[in-house]
Amino acid sequence: MNQLFESTHISAPVLKWPGRKTKLLKPLKVAIKNIGYQPDLYVEPFFGSGAVFFMLKNEGLIHKSNINDYLKELEIFYKTLKNKKNLDIFFSKYTKLIRQYNSQKSTDDRKEFYNKKRNSYNSLLSLINSLNNEERVNLSSHLFFLNKTGFNGVYRKNSKGQYNVPHGRRAGSSQKIKFDFKDKENLKNLSNSLKNTKITSGDFSSSLFGLTRNDFVFFDPPYVENFVDYSEKGFDSFKSVELSKALKQLKEKSVSFLMTNSNTEKTKEIFFNKDLFCYELEVTRTIERRKNNNSGRITEILVSSYKIDGLGKSIW
Repeated sequence: MNQLFESTHISAPVLKWPGRKTKLLKPLKVAIKNIGYQPDLYVEPFFGSGAVFFMLKNEGLIHKSNINDYLKELEIFYKTLKNKKNLDIFFSKYTKLIRQYNSQKSTDDRKEFYNKKRNSYNSLLSLINSLNNEERVNLSSHLFFLNKTGFNGVYRKNSKGQYNVPHGRRAGSSQKIKFDFKDKENLKNLSNSLKNTKITSGDFSSSLFGLTRNDFVFFDPPYVENFVDYSEKGFDSFKSVELSKALKQLKEKSVSFLMTNSNTEKTKEIFFNKDLFCYELEVTRTIERRKNNNSGRITEILVSSYKIDGLGKSIW
């Protein structure tokens, strides 16, 4: 890269999220540094918890960025954190929810409290396109609370668009949520990391208009033949084919990109393109398994528009 932007506020993702890239940050950093230039614009169409984005911000590797997710509630959540005035209100509401949750006398009482707040969250979701600022902050604090107390960091919605993840059990006899005021410091740092960042929601394709050869895109879509029910519409093989066509168009425009996905024959069939590169990466997942279960070791693929030194030979 030609230049590093100074990073004075080290931030970390605050949401647990299915498929988050925490375990792949090292090879992804190697891959992104291989593009050989400082991107004018960093684009991430499937944002989720933003693990890669925050890593690159901390490293000073990106400055101006566009982040997007299909879920409108994630757009609202990150816009809430970006706004310093809303951030203080958000944190106050969130801490109140945690204290109320921890004050419940039994696991069954905490489960009942969780279900009530899940119902409140779904009521806000049903009006998501007409919420005022206070309601948007309230939705964001509920999302954060449910993410901390729901089952295994899963985010899932039914066909009616309702969040339906059950209450989660945690290690330890108290089952309470540990609260650390360092959380607020991290949220402030995260807010600073979102400077110079446009935050949107919608189909991934809306993020790809007007890109040039000096821009860079990182794709982390719902994986082929894997969990896809983050939203009521899901992300099926037809959407993956649509994404494959978008990659081809970006390559033709000389826009550099990376994409992670599942290492399956179906994935390779959909995304095979002799003009692209494909690397196998080993990753250990913990969100779907117990830590002592070695069956969690799997491989994923990394598709790129350019050759990457340090990741072995392309499998295509």
